[in-house]
Amino acid sequence: EEQDKKRSKIIDNVYEKIATKLQNSYKELYSYSDRVKNINDLVDMISNENQENLHIAITGDLGVGKIEFAQKIGEALFNAGKIEEEKPIVDRLANFTYHRVAAEDGQERRYYYSVEYRKNDEKCLYILTDIDEFINDYKVHMEEHSLGSYNETKRKQFKYTIELLTNMFYNNYFIIVGNEKDVKDFLELSTKINYKVNCFIILCVKKE
Repeated sequence: EEQDKKRSKIIDNVYEKIATKLQNSYKELYSYSDRVKNINDLVDMISNENQENLHIAITGDLGVGKIEFAQKIGEALFNAGKIEEEKPIVDRLANFTYHRVAAEDGQERRYYYSVEYRKNDEKCLYILTDIDEFINDYKVHMEEHSLGSYNETKRKQFKYTIELLTNMFYNNYFIIVGNEKDVKDFLELSTKINYKVNCFIILCVKKE
């Protein structure tokens, strides 16, 4: 019985520490309330136990702290038990589903390009940047219907990226980061994104 009491006390202490960390994360997010208009909606979604994915677009001018704010969201998601790794995966949107494999063939180096049809890791946070690069590539390879295996691979990559970012059944969390124009252009890039634009919470970070 004494051992049971000790175990119960240890468990209570653990839960108390977790709750404290989570509350501190929410305080960190609320510290942006004068710079981010709809911060309450964000905290409500993070705290909702039934919310198993999140699609966010963070806009703002250069140097206002968009990546820092995205990382604060990641800390809150981790402390809420929504994601398994505290450190988010930060990458350029153009790299999100793409990889390049180099192979040696005698003295000649050839590069083989292929779409990385990886199974998205469950309960991960992806912070995706440089969306203007993705938009420009998309227009070149999708709208001009360029020929060649490389261009076909790029088209597959774009379709797969959009599928991942608009599919609400994945237990994953996405934050795309850019200025207001780039985010607007991205969300209007295809009918699929435009149709599901409401799946993205738009958070605008302003200067202090």
